[in-house]
Amino acid sequence: MFIMSKFTVKAVNADAEAVIEEFLDALEAMSIERFLAVWHDAGVQIMPLSPDGFPARLEGKEVIHRQYRQIPIFYKFVRFPDRVFHFTNDPKRVWVELRVEMLIKATGKSYNNNFVCLFTLHDGRIIEYKEYSGPFTLLTPIFGDEVLRKNLRPSPKK
Repeated sequence: MFIMSKFTVKAVNADAEAVIEEFLDALEAMSIERFLAVWHDAGVQIMPLSPDGFPARLEGKEVIHRQYRQIPIFYKFVRFPDRVFHFTNDPKRVWVELRVEMLIKATGKSYNNNFVCLFTLHDGRIIEYKEYSGPFTLLTPIFGDEVLRKNLRPSPKK
């Protein structure tokens, strides 16, 4: 299938889409084994907008595993109801817009956020995943208003 734009013709990459769908479906199922199976051993997750106290970079499959193995412990459910794929001229790179809905077990509060993610694949696995989201949306349902206020304070001038 081809997608037309006034700038270029882009072929839909069904293989890349299937890997990314498995990434999202595995998180929804809270199957960390399935989730890890789509990652390249040298995979890197980058979160450039990560708030204070949260990692901005996860390097390697074992580090990614340590971060994500907590999902079934802390969340009652994870959903990605809206997924929009944007294919590029590079068959190894796909932009995905998505929305996440999560319910935090300890507080009963919902965490809902919008993401724009850039997936880069190598040998049919995710080698790099860049996640752009609203960082302050993350803080309130998990930690409360005080942490949000702390992160919104202006930095001291140097």
